[in-house]
Amino acid sequence: MDAPDSHESSIPTILMVDDDYEDREIVAALMRHHCCHLLLAAGAAEGLKLADQVKPDLIILDIRMPELDGLEALKKLRQNEATRETPVLMLTAADDRDSIDAAFSCGANDYMTKPIFLERLNKKIAKLLYPAFPGMREKQLPRNVMKPFMEQ
Repeated sequence: MDAPDSHESSIPTILMVDDDYEDREIVAALMRHHCCHLLLAAGAAEGLKLADQVKPDLIILDIRMPELDGLEALKKLRQNEATRETPVLMLTAADDRDSIDAAFSCGANDYMTKPIFLERLNKKIAKLLYPAFPGMREKQLPRNVMKPFMEQ
């Protein structure tokens, strides 16, 4: 999905990096509600390339991915001048203290464990985007956004 450089737009651009197709679709459903530009990457290498090209306003990053894991990707994001200050929300099944500590040590701004609870994810996204996009205050999610995922 193409998105303009987010700094030229009043609509935030979010990059979701996760090898799990279903998780990407859940986040895509939420982002449609927020009217954001959403870029999806199925792996960390692809996500790093997109982040460097587009300079998103928020990156949602999984930890456990093949080839390059999310913690290594996060280190590379923080070393890159173009993405050094970009907020990163870790969204992962890794719920152990070591993974959480490692994510924050590498520069994560927030951390959320799977399964994805849309209302909680909505709050975290709004919190991270609000400083740059005051219009992105937490929105009430309509029931139809959550319904398909509540039935699983």
